[in-house]
Amino acid sequence: MSALSGKSGRITRRDSETGFPFVIGDWGDYRALYWDTVEERMGCLKSLEVKSGSKTFGNIRIGDSTGKLRRELGDPKNESDTLWEYEFFLYGYDEDADELIDACIFRFTIEDGRVSRMYYYNHENGEDGEEEW
Repeated sequence: MSALSGKSGRITRRDSETGFPFVIGDWGDYRALYWDTVEERMGCLKSLEVKSGSKTFGNIRIGDSTGKLRRELGDPKNESDTLWEYEFFLYGYDEDADELIDACIFRFTIEDGRVSRMYYYNHENGEDGEEEW
């Protein structure tokens, strides 16, 4: 992340409410939350927030219009004048639990019809650790 952002990062290690260790990395325009690897679970990226700058989520970048968001991602699951939210399922349907599994959420803060912040959140391994939006 330091190489991508061109800025040095600040790393904070903590334990979640359920005791799993995680790391928060701040690199200027980015904030990432990683689950550490533990015996019960492999490490993974839990969330990523892009607060400003020109980095992208796929084809979407800060400053893009809501029209481009709609063309690229379709209609959002939730839409307001200030926040658009999309939910995608990575692995499909769990018949035993009768539910879709491993969802990821993309949230886009909207100001004056343009993307001003972007947030990715991975539901894998439960909701523990989601940062305040």
